[in-house]
Amino acid sequence: MGPTELRAAEAPVWPIPDWQVSTPEQEGMDSAELVKIIAYGETKSFDSLLIARHGRIVLDAYYAPYTGDIPHNLNSATKSIVSSLVAILRKDGVLDSFEHPGARPSR
Repeated sequence: MGPTELRAAEAPVWPIPDWQVSTPEQEGMDSAELVKIIAYGETKSFDSLLIARHGRIVLDAYYAPYTGDIPHNLNSATKSIVSSLVAILRKDGVLDSFEHPGARPSR
């Protein structure tokens, strides 16, 4: 059993109040590929980039002049994130359907 499988057998790491941090390799990722993603972010004027795997942060990067303590207006980004998470729930069988009558807002 490898390190990733051993870690998966531990107590849940997310959601908890504080995120745990790990190395990409400990979570089955390649650091060299993440370096390419960071470079891509520089060419696309990213403010920051965070990647979590198995509930642990493996990459937390900020692009000058931004830092982790500068608030950002997310505009419509939340809709994209929530819809992606709902699609993952549906794909994984956690959500049985996109159509639930009680889920629609009342008028």
